[in-house]
Amino acid sequence: MKKCHWLLTIALVLLVVSPAAAQQASIGVYFNAAGTQTTGVFNGGYDVMHDAYLIAFVETFVGGAACKLVLDPRIILLSATYPAGIQIGDLLTGIEIAATDPIMGYFGQPVRLATLKLFTGANLLANGTLSVQPFTPNYADVMVADVGGNLLTATGLTSWLTIPVATETNSWSHVKDLYR
Repeated sequence: MKKCHWLLTIALVLLVVSPAAAQQASIGVYFNAAGTQTTGVFNGGYDVMHDAYLIAFVETFVGGAACKLVLDPRIILLSATYPAGIQIGDLLTGIEIAATDPIMGYFGQPVRLATLKLFTGANLLANGTLSVQPFTPNYADVMVADVGGNLLTATGLTSWLTIPVATETNSWSHVKDLYR
């Protein structure tokens, strides 16, 4: 019984202390669902799409966010898929995202706000930027909303996409057949 009370006490302390010790909230584009890769290096080509994720890190249950995404002109956003809820606006001009169900962000858990499909065509890129910025004039800062509707200021992050070589779908045997 004492062990159960001890574990409950530790859990409550962690829940109370974690918001106070939390880092600044942030929203960025990541090239993996875990939210650890802000730099993507991929092959390109006319038939190649790249997955990316709009992710927030904040120590609360997230109910929504407001921001816009500014892309390098050589990067095209083909689609964005959001969690169930309401989206007002467009990611490239400014969007307000409201989730139907709260998304847990505690303990460094990534909060996925959107799944993105990117296209670069035959462009070769060296550090093409994907920058999360405030949805102006509605908000002066990038914002995250907790489940109570309280707005929290977040840092908008910049990510980089590099496409060193364009590729085609031909196989090596197909290329060899061209020279026979």
